[in-house]
Amino acid sequence: MRATLHIVALAALASAGMAPAEDAAADFPAGWCDVKLGTATRTTGECMCKHDCAGPRCERQQGFVWYAYAKCPTCRCVEKSAAAAAADEPPPAADDDDGEDIPYEEPEPEPEPTLGETIYEFVDEHGEKVLGVFFTLVLLALMVPALFMTYAKP
Repeated sequence: MRATLHIVALAALASAGMAPAEDAAADFPAGWCDVKLGTATRTTGECMCKHDCAGPRCERQQGFVWYAYAKCPTCRCVEKSAAAAAADEPPPAADDDDGEDIPYEEPEPEPEPTLGETIYEFVDEHGEKVLGVFFTLVLLALMVPALFMTYAKP
């Protein structure tokens, strides 16, 4: 068993010191990922776009936009489109000054909690203490009469 653990530990140490993967983008043409609009990944051969991507195989997941050159050599990173820029802007504020005032309504006060709700909240907040006191009372209720019966003179 110990030998197995030593082998696993050595394998973990050896794999932690492995050399990084080869550059997957080394065979791609120069400029395939525009450095102004994207960042090329070294190990996967993908271009992570800063704004948006144009092409048939652009991928958009978890807030990222990218393309793999091997799957889509015609894809390119582009500036943010006008439609996407408009979607990011908040809509203009509506004009609420139509002459009608909304009357102020006094908020209703919360009703007083019932005795049961108050006890439940107390037990919920101080459960361990309540359980300790309850256990002590039960023990005393059982032990005190037994002690009196044991030492009582007939």
